[in-house]
Amino acid sequence: MKIQLHNQLPGVDCTKFIMAFAVIAIHAQTRSVGGGQQFPFIIQWFISLAVPFFFITSGYLLGHKLNVNSQLNDTSTILKNRSLKLFRLYGLWLLIYIPVAAIFYYTQHIHIINAIKNYTISVILNGESPYSWPLWFIYSMAISCFILSLVKFNNKNLIIAFAFFFIVTVFNSYDYNNIILKATKVITHRSLAGGVFIIAGIMIQQYKIDINFIWGGYLAINKHLNKALLYPNV
Repeated sequence: MKIQLHNQLPGVDCTKFIMAFAVIAIHAQTRSVGGGQQFPFIIQWFISLAVPFFFITSGYLLGHKLNVNSQLNDTSTILKNRSLKLFRLYGLWLLIYIPVAAIFYYTQHIHIINAIKNYTISVILNGESPYSWPLWFIYSMAISCFILSLVKFNNKNLIIAFAFFFIVTVFNSYDYNNIILKATKVITHRSLAGGVFIIAGIMIQQYKIDINFIWGGYLAINKHLNKALLYPNV
């Protein structure tokens, strides 16, 4: 039986509307709109919740889908299909943005060989191309779903996966001089950034955890996670 979850979560829909403007504020500040001035601390704190909120909400809805369809399909198949769907969406948007990227490299007088190299590295490691920074969200979602599809979906592995993504996220909150550690951060700082929040959303749905517990834990480590998640210096 297909369950319509949309009508059961009016609070989430309302919060998504508010957080959409918070994401706009993040990018406005990043692109130095309005003179490049920093927002006051309270606004900075509030908008820092936006991206994790969307990851957690996506994980929650994914957890619901896994519950509803677990009797009909293997969870690994569901996660792989979701990953492939997201990768196709990511690829489609990259195609749409190719003319924009070409104009960017042309106006910056970047040689075509260097442009192709820069574009490829950015797409693979950062999940974006010039002027398509928001695409990294889809990219990270796709990779996280694919990684989860590789393990047997049970309580123990879900906790292990959460611990793994959590350690990676905290690791990426620091800067490194060691070439190996720095390379590891470059490879994982975007691709695995959403994993800990996606699994948190799944756990909320699977285990009926109080959402205040999840947000309380997040806010306790807010500084480190935000540094790793929101445009780290690498």
